[in-house]
Amino acid sequence: MSDAPGDAAYAEYLERMLAHEPEMRLARALVRSQREPCVEALQVLDTLLLDAALEVRDTGVALAKLGWWHDELARALAGAGRHPVARRLVQAGVRDADALAARVDAAGAIARLESPPDDAALLAPFIRYARASAAADTLAGTAEARGAAYLTMRVRRWPAFAPPQRARIPLATLARGGFSRDAVACDPVASAAAIESLALALAGMIGAATSADDARVVCARHVLRALRRDPRRAAGGDVRARPVPLLIALWRIARRERSA
Repeated sequence: MSDAPGDAAYAEYLERMLAHEPEMRLARALVRSQREPCVEALQVLDTLLLDAALEVRDTGVALAKLGWWHDELARALAGAGRHPVARRLVQAGVRDADALAARVDAAGAIARLESPPDDAALLAPFIRYARASAAADTLAGTAEARGAAYLTMRVRRWPAFAPPQRARIPLATLARGGFSRDAVACDPVASAAAIESLALALAGMIGAATSADDARVVCARHVLRALRRDPRRAAGGDVRARPVPLLIALWRIARRERSA
């Protein structure tokens, strides 16, 4: 790649992805596949699509942003892309228009999520997103595990994930704790209880996953442990995986990758 202005603009979006998921810095340093241009660009696209779906306060605006991405990715595949990430995807060899459209449509299902009755209903659109992304991302891992990983990495951004007006916290979670949506967004005790409940539900799915070589799932598994270890700290959006256990897990992936 050249050092053109578009590359500098793309690097800003890559840095945004790494700021959201700091564990991926270590994954990129150790696991060769995480540095492949196609894998990297798709991961950056994931961040932008899920930010649009989850971190915009108004659902209509979120869906409008995703609609723009749908059109922009089509333009990029036709050689007229304007966004640095859309252009980088094409440079990296992404050509499947249907797969990219499915990815955006699945992000729309996440954006429309409101008042899920239980943990399974909350997780369902994230699994759909994982299935859509699997068409263009060849890394190992079941859709269920990858969907749980996507959700885990968003729960760790609790202040952005849990605003009451988006009504994402399962009704069963609210009922068990006797909490309001405002409480789980703002009250440390209620927030910690809701995080602990969601983390427990996610632990079974990620823990049982047969995706030992999926670096993103492995990173999410370690973030999930941090969420369960200190849910009160997680309520402030300040939680990271312990580096040494994560380093060992990623080193094992890298070793298997080298011997494959």
